[in-house]
Amino acid sequence: MAGAAAAAVVGGIGTSAFLRRFRARAQQRKTVRYWTTQGAPAQRAVYADIARLLAQAYPNIELAIEYVSDNDVRAKLAAAMAAGTPPEIVANVGITTPASMAAAGLLEPMDETVRLVGSEKFERNALSLYEVSTGHHDALPISNTSAGVFWYREDLFQDAGLAVPQYWDEFLVAAKKLSHNGVYGACLPYGRIGMSSDYFSMLLYNAGGYILAPDDSLVFDSEPTVAALEFLKEIRQYCPPGANSYSYGETLAGFVNGASATGLYTGRVLANVAFQNPKIDQSIRCARFPYRREGGRYWHAAGFPSQFIPKGAANVAEAVIVAAFQYHPEVYTKFLLGAPGQNIPVLNGIGTSGAFLSNPILARHKREVATLVEICAEAETFCKPSPEHRLNPKLGLVWTSWILGEIVQKVVVEGVQPKAAAAWGQDKIAAILKDA
Repeated sequence: MAGAAAAAVVGGIGTSAFLRRFRARAQQRKTVRYWTTQGAPAQRAVYADIARLLAQAYPNIELAIEYVSDNDVRAKLAAAMAAGTPPEIVANVGITTPASMAAAGLLEPMDETVRLVGSEKFERNALSLYEVSTGHHDALPISNTSAGVFWYREDLFQDAGLAVPQYWDEFLVAAKKLSHNGVYGACLPYGRIGMSSDYFSMLLYNAGGYILAPDDSLVFDSEPTVAALEFLKEIRQYCPPGANSYSYGETLAGFVNGASATGLYTGRVLANVAFQNPKIDQSIRCARFPYRREGGRYWHAAGFPSQFIPKGAANVAEAVIVAAFQYHPEVYTKFLLGAPGQNIPVLNGIGTSGAFLSNPILARHKREVATLVEICAEAETFCKPSPEHRLNPKLGLVWTSWILGEIVQKVVVEGVQPKAAAAWGQDKIAAILKDA
């Protein structure tokens, strides 16, 4: 079976002139060092399978998987590039790293990878995202995920006679009615660092605002920003007492363990409920996150975890082959199912395929999977919030400064008025952008 899969992969990308040239000159065995941040046991097993398939399809390429941490991958990569020993591929790293590296001319173009796979196979928002250098694909998303998905307990909503909220005002009504008998109506992050930056920026866009306009002018201090902060302040009363320090883990756990009737997270909820709280498995559902009724817009942030080839890598031609190899449907599905629900495909048709939905967790939740795929196919990103915006790496510095979480804490913890907090935030963001 593995041999057949490898042969299918070769056939699937075997029509390119690049591939024919590659095979003609491939005499010596080359190593492709592959850094990835996905190092959970199930994911390591998947990478071992992919390495075996690659070795059968391309005996002259050895895939050397190296596991790195999200916390220090940028520092390690900078050190490796300074030493002249960068890996051939870095994968599953957030958008700000390849965006800033591309702007500095530190990435090899991935145009040939796109040609090998076929540009028509990628979701629109995924393929157009990483065009930082004019006319080139500087990086490619390896998968997608959205931290802004609205999760809810269908049984509790039915018991309360509630419909799924579409707008903020409906969410507030539902959160109040669902907060009883030791269960909270919402579980949202208010910590100074981490997930509150994702959440607040999403609400700002949901309210109809932006941090930067399409012409890159700073427009943070605006009526939509104030509206988002007012909503955050109002719904805080329906969240758990400790929410002022919540980030990703606590927000996820609050919904999974049954402490809240609604939640905010990625598709990882599906697997965590299945293993940690199976008694609620059949009642969890997901939907688009509510937005502001007056002047607001539907908007979701997606992570677009990337793969890219650093400038100075020793074996670029082989890296191109490996990068394309990962998108073959059979190989790609293996990779995605290393974290079922968390990894959403960026290739058309994979999310509805029988192979993808064969996973028991996803098979039980086909409706939720379809919603996750739909959201990610339409989502934008913090650094490029609309098709009219360019990908701006400087916005990544705003996110990593944690200034957005500080603004939220000023309102919710310190009692600063939302309008004053928005003006304070405008000045702080302006200083960050000026120094960038």
